[in-house]
Amino acid sequence: METRFKNYINKNNLLAGCSNLLLAVSGGPDSLVMLDLFYKFRKDFELELAAAHLDHMFREESKAEADFVEEFSQKKGIKLFRRRINIPQIIKRDNLSAEAAARKIRFDFFKEIIEEYNFDLLALAHHRDDQAETVLLNLFRGSGLQGLSGIQSAAEFNGLKIIHPMLDFSKKEILNYCAENNLKPRFDSSNEENIYSRNVIRNKIFPIVENRINENAREVIARSSNIIAAEDQFIEQLALKKYKKILIEENSDKVIIDFNKFRNIDQVLQRRIYRIIYNKINNNLDDLYFDHILEIEKLIDDDQTGRGIDIASEIRIEISYSNLIFFKKDILNI
Repeated sequence: METRFKNYINKNNLLAGCSNLLLAVSGGPDSLVMLDLFYKFRKDFELELAAAHLDHMFREESKAEADFVEEFSQKKGIKLFRRRINIPQIIKRDNLSAEAAARKIRFDFFKEIIEEYNFDLLALAHHRDDQAETVLLNLFRGSGLQGLSGIQSAAEFNGLKIIHPMLDFSKKEILNYCAENNLKPRFDSSNEENIYSRNVIRNKIFPIVENRINENAREVIARSSNIIAAEDQFIEQLALKKYKKILIEENSDKVIIDFNKFRNIDQVLQRRIYRIIYNKINNNLDDLYFDHILEIEKLIDDDQTGRGIDIASEIRIEISYSNLIFFKKDILNI
């Protein structure tokens, strides 16, 4: 497993330009194995390591888990950034989704550390089983190719550069590594509760599929996601080339493209271009759904200058003669 870990990182060039790496460590088997492996290879990779742990206070045992991570890190001489936030209280106060709130607060915590202490990358311990679950979850939610690509080995989220060095390993392999190396991880009891969509897929759907259809279903889905990711990246590059050819003006609040040239582009690439433009104005693809794409296509089919629609994140789209304009509604001049 050590050799595969090192080879996966080198093959995917995950640590290019990285000398300071922050590891997100929950205390569970996945992140504990990741920390242990990076510790073993820290000299080979010429890395300075640190760990970050957020005690979200969802469960009674969360403080004990944080204490465990701190003790484990101290034994290895790894600096730990630790914080305790009452996320359930925030969720109740602000009427937020538990998953969305926990994710945002967690990543805000990581970003604060990375910016203050100049870390190059954040490492997350998602593994092959997580990959398979993510692909199915995205499929059920109506995702396109990008969602079916699952988790990427390297990605960027909310301005953070993230790597996933554990994607080559199954949960079973990770648990075996814990046993063989006398690691004693903590287990999140909420993973057994089928109140979250991901847990339903993990605890209900996969056991049926593996028992009745294919015992290697998780591995097969994860492998398929790699194929889809390569094809998705190829189409994305084509869309970017087309976008540059039709671009008239681009800044942080507004993008103008040649409407006539755009209409001659294949629909598959048009839909990619919408996403490219939305991302440039909004800095992420949050809240952009397929329904918005259909609204844009109806606007274009109507082809009436002066017409416009509002989509997500206060972004408006208007037709102005030979121009198609995307802009933030709060800017004055379009």
